[in-house]
Amino acid sequence: MLLPPAVAVGVGWLMLGGVPAGLALGAAWAVPAAAEALLGRQWERGPSRAEFAERSDRFKEMTRETFAPEIERARPEARRRLRRRWEREERRRRGER
Repeated sequence: MLLPPAVAVGVGWLMLGGVPAGLALGAAWAVPAAAEALLGRQWERGPSRAEFAERSDRFKEMTRETFAPEIERARPEARRRLRRRWEREERRRRGER
């Protein structure tokens, strides 16, 4: 939070040609930065690890239940494609076409 106003002081000093101008620019930058920090509510408590883990587990279970039929339909085809790919690689290694 303090770094941007400090940079503004340095930039104001170099660009505007004096310490008072740099301090004025730094102060002008610090006021909205402080307001953002205060109004941003960074201090609000988020979910605990246990709450996050519980929510995540419920979401995973819901996803499994929702997509189980599609996964069961897709698995045999995925196995066939994997087997074909493996057989092609084996033939290439042996020098066959």
